[in-house]
Amino acid sequence: MNRNEIIRPLLFGLFLTLLFACNHSTSTDKQADNSIVTINTFFDEADLGAFGSDTRLFINTQFSECGEWGGHEEKIVVFAKEDKEFYLNYKKFKVNCDSIGKYYGTPDFQKLEIEKTLKLNDANKKSISGYIQRMVKSKVEERYPGHAGNSFSVIKSDSSLIIDVYSGGSYSVDSYNRLLTELNLSIKKENGK
Repeated sequence: MNRNEIIRPLLFGLFLTLLFACNHSTSTDKQADNSIVTINTFFDEADLGAFGSDTRLFINTQFSECGEWGGHEEKIVVFAKEDKEFYLNYKKFKVNCDSIGKYYGTPDFQKLEIEKTLKLNDANKKSISGYIQRMVKSKVEERYPGHAGNSFSVIKSDSSLIIDVYSGGSYSVDSYNRLLTELNLSIKKENGK
């Protein structure tokens, strides 16, 4: 037996081993990435108020349609009740950019336009978890937009989670609008407004 007859099968076996090992690692990584959003371990009723705690998850936004003066705010509060179910309270405010000089900084600046409360199902929880993960991505990629950016935050009232993004880009806006759509909270705009 010559040396090449021994080395070729060994090299071929080593190549197949590496090929299968790399393929297994890649599929495992993809499965891990996909499973992150599907796991709802974030939603523990004890952590969000089911047993008398005042702990809440706040998702807040302020848009910049009034330029450096800001714009309308939207607020989402996620909480658990004694029934160990999760709920969400959504508030959307409106502002009149033409009256900023008169009302800016006063309670009349933000006027409540919409308020809804809904019980969360598993798909809603997955949407909120996915949004939180996208907010982390937004924070990592955040660049200071000057004085006319949009503000997004996810804050747990016990301060165990704080993500605050100030962005002029479209990723954070698109991500937030995706959340509203998935929660059936997006409002159809009439006449493009």
